[in-house]
Amino acid sequence: KPRVVVLGTGWAGSRLMKDLDTTGYDVVCVSPRNHMVFTPLLASTCVGTLEFRSVAEPLARIQPAVSRSPGSYFLLARCTAVDPDAHTIDCETVTEGEKDTLKPWKFKVSYDKLVFGCGAEASTFGIRGVTEHATFLREVHDAQEIRRKLLLNLMLSDVPGISEGEKRRLLHCVVVGGGPTGVEFSGELSDFIIRDVKERYSHVKDYVHVTLIEVFVVDFLI
Repeated sequence: KPRVVVLGTGWAGSRLMKDLDTTGYDVVCVSPRNHMVFTPLLASTCVGTLEFRSVAEPLARIQPAVSRSPGSYFLLARCTAVDPDAHTIDCETVTEGEKDTLKPWKFKVSYDKLVFGCGAEASTFGIRGVTEHATFLREVHDAQEIRRKLLLNLMLSDVPGISEGEKRRLLHCVVVGGGPTGVEFSGELSDFIIRDVKERYSHVKDYVHVTLIEVFVVDFLI
């Protein structure tokens, strides 16, 4: 059977694989993650309104052939190069943050048809320090890190001896970007403060502060 190689497990790649007729094609998916993320609900997982499993759909459910059919696979890797003449792609396994595991391994995958659904990297708009000091909200692990840091700071601010200034610093949440993600997360955070923080962390509830930063640029063509 002809082989269709799909790069990415986002909205486009997952939808294509779901509808692909695997009786006529073998499907090979190459992606750094083995699931699709329902991003509109990702902000809700940061504060526990939804659990992480509620916004992630395993690829094996979307297209069962990748775990059952002999010629179909899911490969946890990134595509690093494409050779259109040879109909092959160069890949490298993804092992970030894992110890005592397989070192990054390079390999090739042949294809008859190649589908790009890789999406894009989060943009920093050239703002210095974003990558080092801020957290994006695009993946499940981003939401997990935000929830961990939020709960950690709430508990640390309740420790005896912490100054008022340090409490305000620990509990000041700055959201940069007034798009759908930023506004949705700010709303979820506000609900979390009103419903949960005031009840569970009453000693520090008055120190919590949320700042949403957005710059509107409008060009007028005359």
